[in-house]
Amino acid sequence: MSDPAWRELGVVGDDETVEITLVLSSLAAPQRDAKRRALVDAIAANPRERQPETIKELLGASESVLQACSALASKYGLTYSVKRELPAEVALAGTAPQMRAALGISYKWVEFNGRKSLARVADVRMQLPDDLAPYVVDVLGLDDHRPGGFTPFRSGGALLRDAKDTPASPVAPPAASAETRFLTARDLAAFYDFPEGQGLDGSGVTVGFIVLAGGLDLEGLAPNFTCLGLETPDVKIIELDNAKNTPVGPEAIKAYIVGQGIGQAGAPLACEQPQARRWQRPAPDPNATNITEAMWGTLEIMMDVALFGALANGAKIRVYRSKPNRSGMRDAILEAADDGVSILVLTGGDAEGDLHPNWGLDQNGTAGVDAALDYAIGARGVTVLCSSGDRGSTASSVDGEQHKLQPAYPASHDLVVACGGTQIVWTDESTPTEVVWNEHILGDRLASSGGFSKIFQRPAWQAGLPGEMRAVPDIAANAAFASGLWNWLGSVNATSLGTSAAAPILAALMARIYQGLGIQGGIPGLAALLYQPAARAAMAPITQGHNGVQVGVTEYSAGPGWNPCTGLGRPIGAQLMEALKP
Repeated sequence: MSDPAWRELGVVGDDETVEITLVLSSLAAPQRDAKRRALVDAIAANPRERQPETIKELLGASESVLQACSALASKYGLTYSVKRELPAEVALAGTAPQMRAALGISYKWVEFNGRKSLARVADVRMQLPDDLAPYVVDVLGLDDHRPGGFTPFRSGGALLRDAKDTPASPVAPPAASAETRFLTARDLAAFYDFPEGQGLDGSGVTVGFIVLAGGLDLEGLAPNFTCLGLETPDVKIIELDNAKNTPVGPEAIKAYIVGQGIGQAGAPLACEQPQARRWQRPAPDPNATNITEAMWGTLEIMMDVALFGALANGAKIRVYRSKPNRSGMRDAILEAADDGVSILVLTGGDAEGDLHPNWGLDQNGTAGVDAALDYAIGARGVTVLCSSGDRGSTASSVDGEQHKLQPAYPASHDLVVACGGTQIVWTDESTPTEVVWNEHILGDRLASSGGFSKIFQRPAWQAGLPGEMRAVPDIAANAAFASGLWNWLGSVNATSLGTSAAAPILAALMARIYQGLGIQGGIPGLAALLYQPAARAAMAPITQGHNGVQVGVTEYSAGPGWNPCTGLGRPIGAQLMEALKP
């Protein structure tokens, strides 16, 4: 079955200019691997300290490497420029025949979801001179026609799985409840024991979010805060790579949410019914409009900022709107790091096995993004929190191999804090407990993703966990629609959903903690600190539930200690703040 959102537009003309970016290192692959392991070990030993010298050795480019790039450009008449010194990037540009002669590849124009982009005519190994090839970490601009694993998690299933004609096989959905209980940010902060008093609201902390499609409607955010008696936080949008902040309009959002039966029209419920905490869930309309890439991006960033801003109202929020591919993700991470954000929240991704192949080496297809994360964390001290994914134990949504146990990237990166999902349930009207998030919503079975990486080795702080590879997730928070936090999305009532809600919730907790502890900037090794005994004791373990999403397919189950559904558990806010004191 062909992809209905995909269309070939023809080969790139001989007079058209194309550009690629080489991500470089002064170390060849074996030395890079050893140096990167040294970086992880150094952060394990000193979690609060940055490692600028190691990052410079790992991600800088020597003069000889830069000269090899210049010589390649000169030989084939390409333009050459150094885009960054650290992490090292150079740009090469030329006509299609020049690039074909220099690199051995041909280009075509394609359209995906209305976006015109370049793609290679054939997936062949790129040709580079022997004196340069070992030092090229990644090549950006070759196959940026698809998002490369950085769509919002549920978007991957809606847009791409259908294109492959390999839908998941969800278990039978439960009967939908006509009435749903919602929480407000204040409710959740109380339940999670967020540290309060002494003005703890995230003031002095700057938190970054990345959006790769659609955009943030600043005006539409306001009721999320006014209904809770809060000020609208300090939010700024930074546009990168000629991308524009283009949110889907509120009426289109309303039509989609109401049509899918996941929201309610009318006045903001948190203003009108501050005590009732209940709303009527409408029946889905079988003729409702399907989701689009721009819609998902808009819904995602609106939810992220609304949740975080309500829970850490005094923090500064920076939203980076970049192009929807892996080079756009890399650029946004680097920009946020250089802007000095303390915490960076990433709420999209895909299964490790679904990521695009690299330019020809036996590496994962995210080496350039890996380098950006290493720089942000190791050199700039940014705390990076990533959603663990919404596809349960079998995180794949596009390759037709959903039966494979695997985690999602970038949550599987070994220096980030991977955030899984829980569901809050009430045994009676006043006694909530938490279980693994696993529910049927939006026509699919969604659950907290987790597992064991095939790319990243187990960091030292995960000693004692099963296997030898990085285990996902680290911690967890509320991700269920059934216990979601109230949001006002432009012109309609909705509730939060997915591990992409858990990550900003946990980021808000860390913003309050950083403010309370007087931490300037982030903590590069927060993940390592979370596994120390004092922090582990500040977790509410999740011992019930599983993250299976398909009948007859292996799943992970919750249990005492760390598990591949919810990690160490859900942090108990005030206790974690005490545990993280220097």
